[in-house]
Amino acid sequence: MPRGTIRVLALRVEFCFKLCHTFCQFVWRFLLLKTTICTENSLHLFEI
Repeated sequence: MPRGTIRVLALRVEFCFKLCHTFCQFVWRFLLLKTTICTENSLHLFEI
């Protein structure tokens, strides 16, 4: 395989990895936020 092809493949893999990483962070924060909100709501219910 020519060097150029390897370079293009490496860039594509890097791009996909960054995209997946950003997506995972987004999902993680979203789930964390939902969990936090649910926990707070539960605590408020228990306080009453």
